[in-house]
Amino acid sequence: MFKYLTEKDIEEGKELAAIISNLSESEKMQVRIYTQALVDRSELLKMAATGAEAGMVAV
Repeated sequence: MFKYLTEKDIEEGKELAAIISNLSESEKMQVRIYTQALVDRSELLKMAATGAEAGMVAV
């Protein structure tokens, strides 16, 4: 699950941390929720693609 971070990953993380640090607690919670939704969507799309390759049909 974990991989080694590249310098680009670290720089992007610092940039995101700087942006988020200026948000209110409520806004930070919205960022967490939205980010998790993006991760969930990505996983679903991967699963759907894998299922399609295996000849499965999404319902």
